[in-house]
Amino acid sequence: MEQFSQIRNIQLEDEVFRRASCEQSRIVYAAESGDLLQVQRILKIRPNLVNWTTSACWSALHMASRFGHLDIVKFLVQSGADLNILSYSKSTPLMEATAAGQIDCVRFLLKKGCKVNLHDTTELK
Repeated sequence: MEQFSQIRNIQLEDEVFRRASCEQSRIVYAAESGDLLQVQRILKIRPNLVNWTTSACWSALHMASRFGHLDIVKFLVQSGADLNILSYSKSTPLMEATAAGQIDCVRFLLKKGCKVNLHDTTELK
């Protein structure tokens, strides 16, 4: 519980953090908003949150990849993030980066060894 109170004490004035339904979600929203410092602070306190997911199974790596925050993607991978973590729809961080046109993130994730033969549940029509 000590660790949760430390996370709570981090200044979280951004709207993105008010969306977090629980303390652990803050790492996902920090990654989404491009706040490397917050991601670093949270993982320093709770390194086990590196692969934590929201109720829709979105991880910090999914969000950083989708929004092109390469510095955060690199930090999360260096911190042990699962390159092939799946969302509820079976989407990987690589799929998110690809769909969003985040070429630098795509290149980095491929270089790090992401699986390229996984399929999400989105059907093309």
